[in-house]
Amino acid sequence: MYALVGGFHFLFRDRFILISNNPEAAYARGINVRFWDFLFYLSFGIVITHSVNTAGVLLVFVFLVVPAIATMMITDKLWLQLVIGWTMGTLVSVIGLALSYYLDLPSGPTVVTTYGLVLLVLSLVLYIVRAENRMIAVRNVALGIATTILLAFIFYEGGHFFNHHDHTAAAVTTPQQTVNQHVDLDQMSDTAFAQFVQQLQTKKQLMDALTQVSDDFRRWEIIQRLIQVAPAEGYHEALHLLEATQIPLLRSEIYDAFKQAAGRDFGYDPFAEAQENSRSLRALKQWWHTTFQRGNGSGE
Repeated sequence: MYALVGGFHFLFRDRFILISNNPEAAYARGINVRFWDFLFYLSFGIVITHSVNTAGVLLVFVFLVVPAIATMMITDKLWLQLVIGWTMGTLVSVIGLALSYYLDLPSGPTVVTTYGLVLLVLSLVLYIVRAENRMIAVRNVALGIATTILLAFIFYEGGHFFNHHDHTAAAVTTPQQTVNQHVDLDQMSDTAFAQFVQQLQTKKQLMDALTQVSDDFRRWEIIQRLIQVAPAEGYHEALHLLEATQIPLLRSEIYDAFKQAAGRDFGYDPFAEAQENSRSLRALKQWWHTTFQRGNGSGE
């Protein structure tokens, strides 16, 4: 698909460049500009549609926008824009993937963040280089960086301050008292909730807590603890959450837990619709029945 679109653009490159840079001249030559605009954007849309399925919306958007913005900031020459854009896209992607690998970070957000940092640094450098008074420009940049660091520090310390108070309030009661008093577990801070879950020791406590949480990520956090305490019930609840949640990232995390426990791949696609995964879900349920019901008589 990409080769076909690339060949199409290369074959009609002169016409596309003309209608982009000088549509009046294209009209004067009798070229149907609107029709060729339509073909260009149609082919572009096909590439984007196929790319989103592979890389995600945010990453595709960054690939499309950031190199183009960067090259237009540097030069007006089209051939040089292409060279810089292709080079920058390759290098920044490789650097982002390397950081993702060595720092154990998600690849998509890491590449997006790397592109953002590169564009920010490039903007600051060009601002200083092209300024009439470079000393003033350097001072402005330094002031902006200092202000950003100060704001980041304030928000960071503020988060710790409020988390500390949430933790203090949650620590005055036992986990069972927290559940029995119907405390809103969804409103706990992440730190307090994680500590609360780790304090739950019995299957009953965990199942009671599970009924009081609506957030899918927090339900999964409780289920992970339940798997440690009572694997049969834990994986059973994990199956229910896998079918119910509409969050692909969470489905991927839950499915990874099943693959690790079973030691095999069931062919489940976290980004597909439920109907497409029906066979995989049946296989997962069969694995649960085979592993737990036959092994210890545990039922649903």
